[in-house]
Amino acid sequence: MNILIKSYKFFLFPSIFLMLLVNINIHAQTFEKVIGTSNDDVALDAIELEEGGFIVSCQTSSGDNFTYDFMIKLYKLQADGDILDSLYHYIDTKYKLRYINYLYQYDSNKLLLAGNCQNRISLDYQIYVAFTDLDFEFISDTIIGDSTQSYFIQDFLLNEYECLVGTGFNVEPGGLTDGIYMDYNPATKQYRQTIHTLPYKMGIIVELPQINAYHVQGLLEGNEIVQICRDDLSLDTIIYCSINSFSPGHSTNIPGTDKYLMGGRKSDPNNQYIDKISYRLMDIHGEILEEHLYGALDTNHFFALSEMDCRDSNYFYLGGTKNFEWFPPFLTPEPRWIFINKLHMDGSIIWQHYYKGELNYMPYKILASSDGGALILSHKYDWNSPYPNQRDIHILKVDSNGYYSGMVNVDEISGKPLQLLVYPNPTSTTVNIVCGFYTGLDFLLYDLSGKLLLNKKLNASQQSISIDHLPAGMYVYRIMQGEKLLESSRLVVQ
Repeated sequence: MNILIKSYKFFLFPSIFLMLLVNINIHAQTFEKVIGTSNDDVALDAIELEEGGFIVSCQTSSGDNFTYDFMIKLYKLQADGDILDSLYHYIDTKYKLRYINYLYQYDSNKLLLAGNCQNRISLDYQIYVAFTDLDFEFISDTIIGDSTQSYFIQDFLLNEYECLVGTGFNVEPGGLTDGIYMDYNPATKQYRQTIHTLPYKMGIIVELPQINAYHVQGLLEGNEIVQICRDDLSLDTIIYCSINSFSPGHSTNIPGTDKYLMGGRKSDPNNQYIDKISYRLMDIHGEILEEHLYGALDTNHFFALSEMDCRDSNYFYLGGTKNFEWFPPFLTPEPRWIFINKLHMDGSIIWQHYYKGELNYMPYKILASSDGGALILSHKYDWNSPYPNQRDIHILKVDSNGYYSGMVNVDEISGKPLQLLVYPNPTSTTVNIVCGFYTGLDFLLYDLSGKLLLNKKLNASQQSISIDHLPAGMYVYRIMQGEKLLESSRLVVQ
């Protein structure tokens, strides 16, 4: 799309603006989907099908969020987001399904779901595994693990031999630092586990076939890596990799390389009590090749939720939540934005976007898709709904530029989605500019005649600017990075 713009002082005519909205998304199907019931519903994992479309795995409560007693719900979506099929599944009534976080395509024509369940009498945790075929015909389920011990599996993967592998920790009083490493072969029904006592909870695992090992990092401490032998799950060595506080949340291999990514949170070097989004580029020997720290103080990356993914060695997706209170983590009555970033491996920004924000949204899963875009699973929480303790499923499919059909935050000059968050808009007294991962920016505000009214340097990841001296009306802002125009749009003052 070749549109020559010689001046940024005036708005594009509505017809041109509409043309930009229509033509920006010509290479990939995109959609926004909300699925809600009278129960608490949340989507936690997804896979892309070879023939197109997606399968999304969800957990739905028997009541509100606080019951922690879930059923499994699967949805099969077409490439345009329409629901083709769905499946409910209830587990054995002797157990509560606590989490069903992981979905895999198994043996080419089956689906494998994995999570944690809890005995209703003893309250001990065990592992729950279920199988269906791709047509949603239920095949089998099983509860595995040592019923005499209560271990919570924090992270799973399906290894190259199609064995389910996981790591977690003892949830019994006094046993939080007993780490467990397990694998389960669905073909032979063989279950193995080893236990090691370490000074931290074990949480995040990545498979490294090149050295016949797994790397496991602590849930709250990612400065030491436990290397586990794939053959017998024995502890091979402990790799000391950093003195800086890093809390890992999710790992992903980089296809075609001997490297992997570890996303999470890291202490700000200027204030050890403040955590920000962070990621590490690691090699198979536990060496940190790149480490980056980003974001506003209230932008969060959640532990063991899959807000990072990549399909090749050129880029990856990293996400989080903007505007976040930890307690209560999910049902806070405040606007929240889905914060998604597409980055090069060296940390340079391809794009970043803030989605939604009129209600409470939080992302749980980013799945990099074959068209260069991503599927984003989030919750949507409306505190004014008739069901105040319940979330709805929110799904975005964005293209390689981060655009989705129906998106309203679009740059009126480039036609691309806006990368910075400028709110509230309309406003009357102040405007907040959230820079996200960008630095070294200037905010310029013009009236419709092109007269410059404000020129402010943005020295923080979020900055508030007073505009109460301006008369009501329409204005144009530009955000500059040096001599480069990053984006431009309109601001309404009431």
